[in-house]
Amino acid sequence: MSGTHSLRQNSWRCTLYNSVAAAFMLFLFLPVSVVHAKEKERQWQTGKVIDTGRSSVYAGDVSSASGSATSTGNTTYGNANGGSVAVYRVYETYEIESEGYIYVCQEHIKWRWSKPAALTVNGPVQFALEGNHIYIKSEDGSEHETKIVKKVVTSEQKTMPGSQPQTPPTNPVATASKDRDSERGTITVTSTPEGGDVYADGSFVGNAPAILKLPEGKHTIKVSKAGFKDWTREISVLAGSQVRLTAALEK
Repeated sequence: MSGTHSLRQNSWRCTLYNSVAAAFMLFLFLPVSVVHAKEKERQWQTGKVIDTGRSSVYAGDVSSASGSATSTGNTTYGNANGGSVAVYRVYETYEIESEGYIYVCQEHIKWRWSKPAALTVNGPVQFALEGNHIYIKSEDGSEHETKIVKKVVTSEQKTMPGSQPQTPPTNPVATASKDRDSERGTITVTSTPEGGDVYADGSFVGNAPAILKLPEGKHTIKVSKAGFKDWTREISVLAGSQVRLTAALEK
């Protein structure tokens, strides 16, 4: 009887193990299956890359504080220093031409290590339209989500029989952004060698060459690259001004 009980117990354990393993494999492959299913749902079409570029937009200031304290007996003495750090949003802009339209779309580069879509100017690109978003297939096979900021009707579409010119709806956010741009200065930062990390007021804003839109006032621009000394400049920005900075990095 003890042998039979042992066999039943082992069989139950084996069944439980197989059930847990099957559930784990289902959980592991489910996200991949969902991704592939979504890819199949998208209507991919082929267009032409007209241009790409990167820009940084001032997004406000974040307060910061630091301090120190010492204790003598039951009394504690301390001091604190406060300030603010400018925050910038980095965008990669793509211009894609398709049959009848040119789409200008932007990808938000959220992290320093994030890479934009690898595209070749004047080369083909696969993209899928979904509402006010465009999904772009990079040359390395990765998929990138972008937001349409402008849609232009080409001359071919305008002259088609029976076609009506389509004017994109006014975007209040884009209009407000243009108004803010008029209150800022434009700083173009390049580096030698290329690809240096660009910082504005302590915040990473992209890799050189980079175009910064900064509000009026004093700002600190820093360019750094592994194996080279940091390059730093303080500049005074005026509304509507355009400044070019070239960081010659030294070892």
